[in-house]
Amino acid sequence: MEDDVKGLDKKATIREVARVAGVSISTVSRALRRPELVSKKTIEMIQRISKELGYEFNRQASDFRKGRSNAIIVLVSDISHPFYSEFFKGVEEIARAEGFVVIIGEADGAGSGANYVSMMLSGKADGVILNTDYYPVGLTPNPANDSKFSSLAMVACSPLTGGNLPTVKIDNYESAKLAAEHLLKLGHKKLGQICGPLKDQVFRERTHGFSDKVAQAGFGDAESLVHMPDFSIESGRVAVAQLMMKTHRPTAIFSHNDEMAIGAMYELKKMGLRIPEDISIVGFDDMYYSQVVSPPLTTIRMPKRAWGRTACDLLISRIRGTATNSREIVLSTEFVIRESSGPCFS
Repeated sequence: MEDDVKGLDKKATIREVARVAGVSISTVSRALRRPELVSKKTIEMIQRISKELGYEFNRQASDFRKGRSNAIIVLVSDISHPFYSEFFKGVEEIARAEGFVVIIGEADGAGSGANYVSMMLSGKADGVILNTDYYPVGLTPNPANDSKFSSLAMVACSPLTGGNLPTVKIDNYESAKLAAEHLLKLGHKKLGQICGPLKDQVFRERTHGFSDKVAQAGFGDAESLVHMPDFSIESGRVAVAQLMMKTHRPTAIFSHNDEMAIGAMYELKKMGLRIPEDISIVGFDDMYYSQVVSPPLTTIRMPKRAWGRTACDLLISRIRGTATNSREIVLSTEFVIRESSGPCFS
């Protein structure tokens, strides 16, 4: 077979790969386009021969022949939020490697996103990643549009009602329990939560995860919660002011994101309180600035770039019809202990 390989021109065709491999053209095509349909031994042989011959499978040309646009849409709830920069990078890394371009848009729940849905339905984009807690206008699944909905390539980044979409997510419930465990181990018994908007399932899961762990430890009656309409720095300032006026004034606070945690820290310092000597605080997200605030913020690290890469890889697999039957991928978070949390002295 080596003589066959050496005698061929470097610009080999799929027909030549099939001849040298001793298989049909359709087998070579399946091995390169849909490897899950071919045995591992055959795939390895075809990949080796393709490399030796200098044959390169043109994925983009194949997609073009199938009427694909090679564009994908990524919709988020707030395009300006710094959380999404690493997520976008992860999406872009996979998309670029696979020959796709990325269109970034916003669907904030106020009637937006319909134009991106139109792009998909008109064939100007092949699929969409939804990093929101709701469907954009025109995609909410219901009996009237189920067939249209089911034909679209979509991946969600949090559980969405209806639709049964493949989902790449983190376990917000278990991650929030880690924050409670940390503070309880430090001896805190009066705990507070600064909660994000409860209309978003993400924040409901964080609320329940933290509260359930506190209740299991026997301190549920001493827990104080404040629910905010958004997750801004200003909301953190407002929320912590309310918490510190409650009967059970907390010695430690869990904030549902780093921005609100930083707002709370600012307000606590204005009150003359020391962090963590007088009060501890834990955030969620591990934004790039969380390690440079004073004191550096204890928080839960989200796998932001890996989240984007995994979601994009799954979406492209669905577009090409090579996706597995997995309906949910759960990524791990990491609890990062810094200087904003410490032992309870009161």
